[in-house]
Amino acid sequence: MGPRPFRSPAANHSERAMRLFTTSQPPTASVRGNPFAAAFTLIEMICALAIIAVLIAMALVSAVDWNRGAALRAAALETHACLNLSRQTAVAAGTPAWFVSGATNSAIGRGWYAVATNPSSPPVGFLHGLPAGCRFADDTSWQIRFDPDGSCSATCDLFVIIREIRPANYLAATILVYRATGYATILDM
Repeated sequence: MGPRPFRSPAANHSERAMRLFTTSQPPTASVRGNPFAAAFTLIEMICALAIIAVLIAMALVSAVDWNRGAALRAAALETHACLNLSRQTAVAAGTPAWFVSGATNSAIGRGWYAVATNPSSPPVGFLHGLPAGCRFADDTSWQIRFDPDGSCSATCDLFVIIREIRPANYLAATILVYRATGYATILDM
């Protein structure tokens, strides 16, 4: 036999590749030697569905908790804005203004608050209501008076606490009203 003709390694590789891709049928599980490798087993499908169900349940629980906190955050932000509006009304008008809160037995209902230029007169502007499921920690009627210089007439700094109505594990937001300046700050939600 004579010398073999030179063939590059790339030529051998391309011939093998052509043989793989030009077969009449693709390799099947039985060709590979494992008859069960062609499909998912029932146990694999049940495990996959169980994992998906657990993930969906976790997502729903977190969405419900986020929605619970959203109502409380909205109540805290609106109350904070109304406290600041009461202070601004007193400074702009040059007369005292009150932040008033409704009692449980009020004719309007419970959980409302507004700005008033006289605590015995009707409120100025709109009545604001707390979202469903939220209430002030103090269920009685109460008021905060803001003087024309912007200060609050309380004897010490005041805390306005909004709580979620639940028997246990409730959420709360705290708003601090500084006596000297009358400014309100949300401490926690």
